[in-house]
Amino acid sequence: KSQKIQQYPVGGYDYFLMIDSDIDFKLSHVLALIENDKDICCAPYKMHNNQELFDCGMFKPGEPGRIFNRFSTEQKGTYKVDWTGAGFMLIKAEALRAMSYPWYRHIIVKSGDEQSETSEDIGFCTNAKESNIDIWCDFDIPIGHRKRTTSDFNWNLDTGVELVGQES
Repeated sequence: KSQKIQQYPVGGYDYFLMIDSDIDFKLSHVLALIENDKDICCAPYKMHNNQELFDCGMFKPGEPGRIFNRFSTEQKGTYKVDWTGAGFMLIKAEALRAMSYPWYRHIIVKSGDEQSETSEDIGFCTNAKESNIDIWCDFDIPIGHRKRTTSDFNWNLDTGVELVGQES
């Protein structure tokens, strides 16, 4: 994502797919995101430090960028969210063109006397909301989110078969 901050959108594509290196997924997950036909749609993944919650949720009312809650791993269906980790996110090209550039950026969130810097993913979601673009999460297609080491790259999309470590 940090490299994309320095690049400007080019033509000739319909979607931009963000995939973090610690995500386990199948081709069917990508196709499901496309079938949702949303400007921005993600598949949820569990947080590393809390396996009961997905890394997506809502902002505190009136305070964009300030995380208010996270969705439970029991959640089902496709719902609008305020924020999500961008580890597995499909973005329509026209949505990127409608957003201010750079798309991914850290922002400072203030609340009373406190202030904090967000991740670039939260900055992206805030940018989308400011551009009146909804972010959706398809809770019916959760993906794997593993702790990995630098020698643990197992992606293999050539065969279209299930990836190493992927749960059904």
